[in-house]
Amino acid sequence: MLWNYRLINNSSGGYYTPLFLRGVKMGEYAIRKVDRVEVKIGTCNRMYYLRYENRNDVLKDKYSLDPAKELNLIFRLPYPDEDHIPIGEYGNFDRGVELINFNLLTDSDDTGIIQLTHPSGLLVNLDCHHGNRLPDAGGKSRVFWNGKASVNFKLIGVKNSVVGLLPEVECKWCQLTWSLAEWDTVLPCIPDAKIRQRLEKYAGSLIG
Repeated sequence: MLWNYRLINNSSGGYYTPLFLRGVKMGEYAIRKVDRVEVKIGTCNRMYYLRYENRNDVLKDKYSLDPAKELNLIFRLPYPDEDHIPIGEYGNFDRGVELINFNLLTDSDDTGIIQLTHPSGLLVNLDCHHGNRLPDAGGKSRVFWNGKASVNFKLIGVKNSVVGLLPEVECKWCQLTWSLAEWDTVLPCIPDAKIRQRLEKYAGSLIG
């Protein structure tokens, strides 16, 4: 079972901050408890610069969501090589873990879009089937593989849902994302033993 989204749902009223209130600051901000410094923790429900285990180590900014209370936020993965970096100061905001030998069979209409360019000035948008099959270009056009990628998905974060922490998986090519209902198909595809062991603790949080 999986859930898929293309647009972030703002029905809770907490994910989007009016720009006239934020001024020139865009995103979600918080105050680090340890030194009272204001830092950016993410954008909308993506906590690019905050790990789940650090959600109680910050105080919410006046016009931002509260990461200690909000559900369905996607938190940064606990990369071991970032343990020394303070909250809010991580680099590479969209870092992820490539999933080796992982495949996600999706509905035929569950496609993203990839854009291709040509030196002639041609710009083409094609359906992305996440490595499962080739897109249909239509007419006399044909699409072929020319060295098919072996890795098409990466783990980009963990979502704090009502049933526990779920793996958030992304297509590397079109950035379409899925919240998976279980970890069993994800953990074996993570080659780094250190981060895999940390994620196994997240998997243990699921209810049922």
